[in-house]
Amino acid sequence: MNEQINVNFLKPYKRQKMSNLIHIFVLAMLIFNMSTLGVFFVTDAAQACHGYITIIKDTGGVTSPDFNFIATGPEAPDSFSLAGGENESFGRIQGGTYTVTETEANGWDLIDISCTGDSNKVVDLGSNKVTINLDNGENVVCTFVNEIEVPDPFCGDGHVDAGEQCDDGNNDNGDGCDENCETEVPDPFCGDGNLDNGEECDDGNNQDGDGCSAICELENAEPYCGDGNLDNGEECDDGNNQDGDGCSAICELENAEPYCGDGNLDNGEECDDGNNTNGDGCSAACQTEETPDPYCGDGHVDAGEQCDDGNNISGDGCSATCKNEGGGGGTPLKIMDEAASCLSEEDIVITWRTNKPATSRVIYDTVAHNDYGTPPNYGYAFSAGEDSNKVTSHSVAITGLIPEAVYYFKVISKASPEILGLALSFNTSVCCASEPGEPVLEITKTVKQEFANAGEENVEYTITVSNTGDETAINVITVDNLPDGLTYSENGSISRTWDLGDIEPDEKKIIKYLVNVDVLAEAKVYENTAQASADNHNSVSAIADLEVREVIVLAETGFDVHELILLLFAVMTCLGAAMVLKKSVYQA
Repeated sequence: MNEQINVNFLKPYKRQKMSNLIHIFVLAMLIFNMSTLGVFFVTDAAQACHGYITIIKDTGGVTSPDFNFIATGPEAPDSFSLAGGENESFGRIQGGTYTVTETEANGWDLIDISCTGDSNKVVDLGSNKVTINLDNGENVVCTFVNEIEVPDPFCGDGHVDAGEQCDDGNNDNGDGCDENCETEVPDPFCGDGNLDNGEECDDGNNQDGDGCSAICELENAEPYCGDGNLDNGEECDDGNNQDGDGCSAICELENAEPYCGDGNLDNGEECDDGNNTNGDGCSAACQTEETPDPYCGDGHVDAGEQCDDGNNISGDGCSATCKNEGGGGGTPLKIMDEAASCLSEEDIVITWRTNKPATSRVIYDTVAHNDYGTPPNYGYAFSAGEDSNKVTSHSVAITGLIPEAVYYFKVISKASPEILGLALSFNTSVCCASEPGEPVLEITKTVKQEFANAGEENVEYTITVSNTGDETAINVITVDNLPDGLTYSENGSISRTWDLGDIEPDEKKIIKYLVNVDVLAEAKVYENTAQASADNHNSVSAIADLEVREVIVLAETGFDVHELILLLFAVMTCLGAAMVLKKSVYQA
């Protein structure tokens, strides 16, 4: 009887559990069918197969126009434009063959195309094109480098090029350089520095009172000790005011020991021509030499010669046949491009050019000279760089100057005759050692993750501001502005400012903050810019990108990924429980 009761008691219990098992089985079959029909969720694995291409325009920091590009490929944009320093990215595109071609820009040359991230690229510089074989998951960056075209040289461009005698930047005749860039010889005039017919003198100017009048007639200047003329009251005059050379600074004979080369015929000397040079008729031992036959180039103006400058080179004022050049028969000597630059706090170098070979010398003083004095220094206190070598590019160093002082100078070159350059000045204060340099602010900005979902919170950003210069950056301010769709986790705003104070050389300061993504944020890349500036430094900026992706859901259901995981966990739990219960029922 008891056994029968137990059986009857279990029948309704078995029927209930079997009903539960049927429900669980139906639910499991539904999930199985959903997965079979392809309505399960899709992960980001497919998205990871997409590639990225970035095109950068590099013009070497020179401001440029927009350069136009044409792109082809499975998912390439038709065209785009970039100026120097800009870039264009087309990402999340499928793999395949892409070409990017730059159209020619007037006045610019494409000199290089370089790419990273694609070992199979093909660069065709002649066609301004690169072919990219983009594999899934690749990130290719190509840089197009341009420079300004350098035009071919031409007569009138202001530069003396091969085959040109001159180039004054125009094609006008009558200004000293003709339309074919050949030097024109102007008519002689008083003040051109050449002794022409009818002139008693020509000192290169039209000023009276400097020994040669404004009409190129000799003036009766007052005699003085050191003018090289033996005047009344003078025992000697050797053209200077120095003691110890046989003629004192007050033009009185000095009791110097006689010597060969002093210009005086002393006991034991057959001759004394004031030098110790052989081959000039009086030897270095002051013995008479057999005088050689005169010739053009011996440095002596002999019968039949108009001049003799000791060489046989034309174009230096005295021709190879010892005829005068210039004055309407040759090219006058010109000085140009005088300049001064520092060697040290006390030393400078003077440079200039001449249109034909000439000697080099500089006269200088600490006071300005408005009028010409008499040779050799024309009133200036100092002279430097006496160089008889004839060159067209001149350089004379002046040493031992007073720091932070103003000096006045003129350059002198001589072909035949001697001419002077412009009266110029130079302040040695520009040569003083400079103070420490300046601050150099640098800023970087990063985001801890590459992408986020709409509605995600506490995305971490980091800003680093550093000073790589050698001067303190004073009162550094950092400003960060978020794009629409992002807000600061701390207060919900979209803009923040940090006062970082002073940043010393080689010091850096780090800012970290959290950002929330709006639940309705559009799926795209959000560009976030931060700027840093100081009282003694201009603003610098940095950009960080965050990609917001769509939340992936089950088709037709509205379940998102997290909900799906919970649902699967529940189903598996139910199936496990069902198996245990089934086993219990069968055992019963």
